[in-house]
Amino acid sequence: MSVFKINENKHIKGFSLIEVVTVLLLLSIVSVIVVPRMLDSGADDAVSVDKIKTHLRYAQLRSMNTQVNWGIKFDNATHAYWLFNTISPNDEDDALNLPGEQSGQVFFDSSMTVSPAIIAFDVLGRPFTDAAVQTAFTAQTLDLGNGKTITITKNTGYLP
Repeated sequence: MSVFKINENKHIKGFSLIEVVTVLLLLSIVSVIVVPRMLDSGADDAVSVDKIKTHLRYAQLRSMNTQVNWGIKFDNATHAYWLFNTISPNDEDDALNLPGEQSGQVFFDSSMTVSPAIIAFDVLGRPFTDAAVQTAFTAQTLDLGNGKTITITKNTGYLP
């Protein structure tokens, strides 16, 4: 006589091994993709800094190619910046679109406070801190706040 009796009318409740492994596999895939993106806020900052550098280079090249002084003006109150030339240095409503942008104003991260507020280039590509290109840029870095900076070489305007 057998000690174990099998009752065929009773169903064992629970998850199969295949179901458990499938759920664990899906969770591991999602965690590998999502968690690093949530933890890496520095990538967004790096993109913002590179975007501003590209726009500064564009203003510098525009100055050297058109024989008109061009620059970027930053407005820390609205967290925006725009391209200007010496013909219309303060008119953000009529600002020209920068490459890759849909409007004249480009908005930057609200944690940034840009100083100095104007970077203009003369026809030789040299950086200045005023729209009239009278005050030479001598600081070596454009301070974006929160430890973020952009290096601008004085006298040449080189942006590494």
